[in-house]
Amino acid sequence: MTLLTIYEQTTSTELSSFLINLKPHIDSYCKHKNKAQLERMMIIGKVAEYRSSFPQRSSDHTLLSNAMRDEGWTRDVIDNNLAAYKEYKRLLNNHSDWHPLAQAASVTHLMLMARDENGMTFNLVKYLKRNKHLPPVSALRGYLGGYFDENFEPRSK
Repeated sequence: MTLLTIYEQTTSTELSSFLINLKPHIDSYCKHKNKAQLERMMIIGKVAEYRSSFPQRSSDHTLLSNAMRDEGWTRDVIDNNLAAYKEYKRLLNNHSDWHPLAQAASVTHLMLMARDENGMTFNLVKYLKRNKHLPPVSALRGYLGGYFDENFEPRSK
């Protein structure tokens, strides 16, 4: 359970008053955490572009791989962020209507969009224009699994 979900739930008066005092710090933490994840995605994507631009420089590649490993980034983290970066670049290189989607999406949103084969991106652009925010990640996972419709609502209500 995240700090934001605890804050939004009904709790005891003591905990509520404590969380009200903590709310600015929780908001700041969430904002900076999302920003750090986006920056990590950009670093990993730029490193991958460098590797493809200069394939003959294996010693440079080794240095970059060691630096990422020293940061604590596992192979899964690197692969997922690379998929998200490629999706981000694809959205920015596409029609200008898709640029707000690229800017609003989190790394997890981008990674799930990269996995899609059924036009989820178009539905997300419509959803973003209509609601001014993206659906939760769980709705995207449900859409990929076939449990949610094109409006990111559960099929079985």
